[in-house]
Amino acid sequence: IFSMGSKENGAEVDRVKAIETCTPLNEVANSSDRVLGIANIRNELVPIINLQKILRIPEVGDISEKNYLVFRTIRGTLACVVDGVSKIVKAEEENVKPFPSIMESETTGYAKYVVADQGNLYLTMDADNLISEADWESINTMMKNIEE
Repeated sequence: IFSMGSKENGAEVDRVKAIETCTPLNEVANSSDRVLGIANIRNELVPIINLQKILRIPEVGDISEKNYLVFRTIRGTLACVVDGVSKIVKAEEENVKPFPSIMESETTGYAKYVVADQGNLYLTMDADNLISEADWESINTMMKNIEE
C-alpha cells in the first residue's frame, strides 16, 4: 500500500522492483503531462510518470522528501513519485473485487481491482496500463535521445 497525499492505493508486490529515495529528476522537453521526466535510479535511466495527473489528485510538488515506487512492466521499468509505502497486505481471494465496470473508461485502464483490508478499500494499480501506448512511444524516443 502506497500513499500520495491523503490517498492510499495498492500495487501488486511482484510488479514492484524497488522503493527508492527520490533523486534529481531530468525534465524532458515536449513530453506528455503524464511524464515528469527521467531519473537515474541505481545507474538505470528510469522514466518517472505523473501518477497524480493520471489519478486526478493534487500534484506532488517538491519531491525531495518523497520516494520513487519503481515498477516492472511488460514494456520496461517505470516509476512514480509517492509520499511513502506503508505496508504489504496479503489479499485473500474473498477480499479482492474487480474494479467496478460502471467506473471503467479509457482513462481508467490502470485500475485492476479493489482490495478490502481492515475496513479500508484500496484501488490496486495495473503497472502495465499506467500510461498509454503513445506515452510509451514518447518515453522510448526520449530514452534513445538521452542515450545518444
